[in-house]
Amino acid sequence: MKPKLEVQRVSYSYHAMEGETPALSDISFTADVGEFIAIVGPSGCGKSTLLSLLSGLAEPESGSILIDGRPVSQAKDTIGYMLQKDHLFEWRSILSNVSLGLEIQKRLNPDSRSQLIEMLQTYGLDQFQDKRPSQLSGGMRQRAALIRTLATKPDLLLLDEPFSALDYQTRLSVCDDISSIIRETRKTAVLVTHDLSEAISVADRIVILSARPATVKKILTLSFTCPDFSQRSSYKDSSHDGEQSHSELTPSDNPSSDDGHSTPPPPDSSADTDLTPVTKENPMLKQDSRILSPMERRNAPEFSYYFNLIWKELKCDDNHEPKNL
Repeated sequence: MKPKLEVQRVSYSYHAMEGETPALSDISFTADVGEFIAIVGPSGCGKSTLLSLLSGLAEPESGSILIDGRPVSQAKDTIGYMLQKDHLFEWRSILSNVSLGLEIQKRLNPDSRSQLIEMLQTYGLDQFQDKRPSQLSGGMRQRAALIRTLATKPDLLLLDEPFSALDYQTRLSVCDDISSIIRETRKTAVLVTHDLSEAISVADRIVILSARPATVKKILTLSFTCPDFSQRSSYKDSSHDGEQSHSELTPSDNPSSDDGHSTPPPPDSSADTDLTPVTKENPMLKQDSRILSPMERRNAPEFSYYFNLIWKELKCDDNHEPKNL
């Protein structure tokens, strides 16, 4: 199946009178339909710059970005971008705020308005549709921002640290809510975050970037032991074509810790696993670890393993200062 998103050998630099500052170098990865990709890396490595390229707000100096096989410049109407802040307008009601994208696209009509009201009801905001943003909690505002993004029915969602402005407890709850909404709508999503726990709790795969100029150091495929089928092995996927140039890490890779001891791997993943999808007829089939909620993942035995693995990859860049050319 053709990937929804293809990033092929993308490089980008910032230019000023003082000279050139390389930001991204030879970035390549893919995202399949319905897949959730998280991007992590050192501060200032170019993660948000990469999202700007994916959204079509900037153009790569070399390489290509394709959505459904088309250049991103021809597919901008299929992209939804959720920023760090909710950017709700105080002079508009919540219903008017979530309608904004459709208004701009001149697609707001009685049918689409009815769908918006239904979405507000589904995501617990129907009682607040006539309220102003200042009358909502931070988590409710973020849900409204997501509804505004989803209302235009994008195929690809770009998330630039959408939970960073929230306090920790609210962040956990909203992360769980929003990632579940994205899963239910079967959207392909790319999340940029500094929070390793957040990345591990929501993503199917994690792209680990190096310090600036950023390159892809590792692509980590996540799999978890599912509570409802603890006697079975976890799901392991290594079938992503076009990424052989990067290391694809799974729980079977067992790196040594800093003290020379091996990090215990998660439960064995060699046994056969039935990947029958969850359906209304089979509501208890949760052996595909992508179905687990972020909270369930945080309580899984593999969680700390992945956290330590990513942490060690990022530590390798601690002593390397970014270079300006």
